[in-house]
Amino acid sequence: CDNKEVTVYVVTRDGAEGGGGNKAALVYCHGGGGITGSAKHYASHCARIAAENDMVVFNVEYRLAPENKAPKGIMDAVGVVMHVVENAAQYGVDVKKVCLAGDSGGGYVAAGAAMELAKRGKGDVLRLCMPLYPQVSNIFIKPGVKLEGIESTTSAKFWKDLDKHLRPTAEQMKAETGWKWDNAYVYPTLMKEEVVDAYPPTAIITSEFDFLRRHAEDLGKKLHEKGKLVDFVVHPGL
Repeated sequence: CDNKEVTVYVVTRDGAEGGGGNKAALVYCHGGGGITGSAKHYASHCARIAAENDMVVFNVEYRLAPENKAPKGIMDAVGVVMHVVENAAQYGVDVKKVCLAGDSGGGYVAAGAAMELAKRGKGDVLRLCMPLYPQVSNIFIKPGVKLEGIESTTSAKFWKDLDKHLRPTAEQMKAETGWKWDNAYVYPTLMKEEVVDAYPPTAIITSEFDFLRRHAEDLGKKLHEKGKLVDFVVHPGL
């Protein structure tokens, strides 16, 4: 990660770090399309996860576009995952129980971070990746694709604008030295087959009437074909 000053809120059930070293860890990425929101808005959400599961939650304040173009938010999440893995004992975490999750735009960051770890041959540091109603596909800007039902509450222009916010310019791509540009940094469903082969086990959660459900289905199909999808949950009526 090129960002050495990522803010991370560490949340435990009893408010204390360290201990027996056998707790599961969850690195969590907040929602907001990758362009808005804050980890602070998820303080109670992460506290509930930590309390109900007796785990250590790392709530990540990753960098946002358009000020910080892709894949900078993804790289922040990668850096936090590796920090947790390399310092598991400090946090009372079992290094074999490190998980990664995020919702909506945070699902994009989580899926992208899992992808980047897989690219680096480190996909196995994650016990599980769990994108929740993730924003991960370019399906809504593909020629000929019609927005239907709840999807039509957005527009093709909305998705093209979001692409523009996330995607760096050609000049910005050339200026970066820590990574080689890949369209999957905006749409993780475009990751190459060899990356999917190294992807961590993944459980995807979406809902029947979520406007991002087809995004979840796209990612689920890609992972299922390679045996990487361990569960796909669609909450009916929501």
